[in-house]
Amino acid sequence: MSTGWIAPTIGFASGVGVSATAAWVSSLFQQRSDRRRRREQAAFQVYMLLLELNGRYFWVTSKEMHGEPPPPEITAKVRDLAWRIADKLREADDVQHSEEILTVLMSEDAYKTAQERANALNAVIDKLGDSVNPRYARVMRTISDKNVVGIMARPRGQPNNAPGSMS
Repeated sequence: MSTGWIAPTIGFASGVGVSATAAWVSSLFQQRSDRRRRREQAAFQVYMLLLELNGRYFWVTSKEMHGEPPPPEITAKVRDLAWRIADKLREADDVQHSEEILTVLMSEDAYKTAQERANALNAVIDKLGDSVNPRYARVMRTISDKNVVGIMARPRGQPNNAPGSMS
């Protein structure tokens, strides 16, 4: 009886085992990478929707300060954006600051005024922006702060000529 077949069989089995292990490890790394990419993509989408909501919510805050109700089309758009953000957070459960975002969007008793809610919305946008797109968030925060000062300093009647701020 010949034992010459044992070494090639062991070699073949080892090769199959190493290949199977490598494929399994590669699959784990790919799943982790896909999960991270989905989380980053969802966080970015939530961030962009929050920025859009913030622009619309300005009108709610402004009308509240004047003791007037916001226009129905603004209210509808704000509600739609809030639910779109909530749906995105439901799809991707591991977006940073989800609880805080949902509190700002949905909790009726968390904030007494629209201005308080707008401040909380700005704060959560800043937090999420720092993790999603830190350079953009930093630059836009600086521009926004300068624009607020500029609005106060600009002579009455002088139009704003920044393309992103034109109405």
